[in-house]
Amino acid sequence: MTTSIIPKFEVLFNLQEHSAGTTVTKISPDGSHLLSADQEGTVIIWDLRTGRSLQRFNLSTSQGISAAIWCPVYPNEPAEAFAIGEATGRVTIYRRLQATNYDYASTLEAFTGPVEDIAYDPRHRRLAMAGDGCLKLFGLNGAYTMSFIHSTTPREQIARSTGFYSDGACVFVCFLEAQHITCYAINPWAVQFDGDLDTRIGCAVLREGGELFVSNLKDGMDVYTFPPRAIPVRNARFHIDRNFPLDVAVATSGEFAVIGGEDGHARIYNTHLGVMDALLPHGNHDSLIQHVDVYTAGRRTIIVTGCADDTDGSLKVWVPVARSRRILGASEAFRHWASWGLRYACLVIAVYVATLVVFKWLSRLIVTTLSPTNLPMENITGVRWRRVAEHILE
Repeated sequence: MTTSIIPKFEVLFNLQEHSAGTTVTKISPDGSHLLSADQEGTVIIWDLRTGRSLQRFNLSTSQGISAAIWCPVYPNEPAEAFAIGEATGRVTIYRRLQATNYDYASTLEAFTGPVEDIAYDPRHRRLAMAGDGCLKLFGLNGAYTMSFIHSTTPREQIARSTGFYSDGACVFVCFLEAQHITCYAINPWAVQFDGDLDTRIGCAVLREGGELFVSNLKDGMDVYTFPPRAIPVRNARFHIDRNFPLDVAVATSGEFAVIGGEDGHARIYNTHLGVMDALLPHGNHDSLIQHVDVYTAGRRTIIVTGCADDTDGSLKVWVPVARSRRILGASEAFRHWASWGLRYACLVIAVYVATLVVFKWLSRLIVTTLSPTNLPMENITGVRWRRVAEHILE
């Protein structure tokens, strides 16, 4: 997709195996797999080509899955491993060996509270983790063992979002209620930017080389330049009542972003036009569609939306409406307008014929009325009208 026109989307799969609200939806870097988790600690790996669940396991000691990220060490195996962050502060990595199921690889107690967010830089094999009011950085080796690199000084506010930029040379962390963002260069470690945004930060995602998209827990989504100024350059407004942190996901192409909602819909934001372009209906009018993700590569686009209601962990996989269906829709529209045009043409012809018949009938009436037996010949005006009528009847 290279234009400002965002395609229409339709549901490809409706996935219903979670019995509790979803907490994570992450598409693998190659778009082949989906990792989802719920409030009861259940993790499911899905095949996005068939919609089938490939593996399911439950972290029985977990208080819920709070974050996750795909973290392949080898570029030729983009769905080889993923990291899961729990509400207890534990981070565990699972890897797949020779196309078998995913198995435990390593774990560490990163925080005392929930792991709020995890980001991965495949170029330098680094994991950034937000939690306990700070940012922590870990390295990853070929055996998927994590090694500590750096930690920032903890703050009293919630460290809500993190991400890499500048090809993994830098990292940022955002704080929820403090409306604060800090950006760091990693090697050597140094502060690049430190400042406040205009609103709270429910979720922050950076489009590489572009803009920072922030769900603000107040009235929608804000778009900032990066490094950000205090005031956003654009806003996308929609109604918010419950102030849940809504996920934001930005297409790799940068043409659109997807944000969750609390009215049963996710929304597509057109970055070129600066407007909400479409709604993706997922649940009831009050369903919390909190978690979203998007994958784009060439002409392939996948959007995943997840419901976070207590007893509804449904997932929907969205793809652009097939070209054949778009052509069929255009053909149906053409047939509709052609049929309408034919009916209109028939109506016009009928009116014309009726008008002609009435006009000829009136002309005969005029000839009869103005005939010599009824009108003196010396009445020049009458004679002229009679001749006109006779000429019409010819």
